[in-house]
Amino acid sequence: MTTNKKTVASDTTSLRIKQNDLARVHAFKDARGILTQQDAITVLLDQTVFANLSVKDVEKLNAAAKAGNTTFEALCITAVLQYADRLLNANGKPSNADSKINDFVAKIIEANSVADHDNKIGITQGYISANGGFNRDAIKRFMTANKNMIDDHHAQNGIDDPTDHNRKVATKKRLIENQQKREYTGV
Repeated sequence: MTTNKKTVASDTTSLRIKQNDLARVHAFKDARGILTQQDAITVLLDQTVFANLSVKDVEKLNAAAKAGNTTFEALCITAVLQYADRLLNANGKPSNADSKINDFVAKIIEANSVADHDNKIGITQGYISANGGFNRDAIKRFMTANKNMIDDHHAQNGIDDPTDHNRKVATKKRLIENQQKREYTGV
């Protein structure tokens, strides 16, 4: 049996999710501020199962479902719930690292809202790691989970290539600092 994203994501009520699994979906929904259960499942499906699903991936999932004597949909729900567990710790709240990274990025977004273009910061894994000191795996998880929000922020702030933008900003700041040092010392 083959299926597609629209079928699974748009008809979540027919999936018969177990009560304890449903509690995990609700914990993810509440932690991320998502309004409905269906939207939470759609986000999880988008981020896990369907992010870059190729024809070969669909064939592999169908074979796994058949080997496990289950349906494609049930296999997808299991994958989604495992991903939700990784995003949330045991008590259903974002992990401490995820919360700290979220706060760090919120400060960048706030600073970018008042900065001129040459002082805006592109939100990248490298920048967060170098300036926030967070674990690379936690940063990668955050970047994947918030890709659309980060891309929208960059688009709104005219940052086409965040890594290149940050490099140019750092170079310009260094040049200004060196100029000020030369002026101060008279050299």
